[in-house]
Amino acid sequence: MMLLLAAGFIVLAGLVTLSGISTHLFVMQLAWTGIGLAVIAVLRLWDWSGILRSRWFLWGVYGLSVGLLVVTYLSAPVIRNTRSWIVIGPVEVSRWSSQRSPSYSYSQAISAAGTWP
Repeated sequence: MMLLLAAGFIVLAGLVTLSGISTHLFVMQLAWTGIGLAVIAVLRLWDWSGILRSRWFLWGVYGLSVGLLVVTYLSAPVIRNTRSWIVIGPVEVSRWSSQRSPSYSYSQAISAAGTWP
């Protein structure tokens, strides 16, 4: 329960920060937070005990994780002086898209607002 409260506080702090920088970023972050909470609520309804006891599922998750690490190491482009992101079309996994549409980067939002939080 304390972990959930801490995560909620961090999300709230991020939303407050984004609201002062850009309304667009605030709305996008709020939408993704809502989608994430809805996915969590749906996944909580599922009985995971059978799946988590299954060796093939656990080995599959492990294999997928190791495979993504290998793909990242071998084929990831250099973005912001690091090779840590997998780019799929216009989407950078775990990073905002560098294009202005549909969202733009944090540094672009700060320069557009003219202030640093």
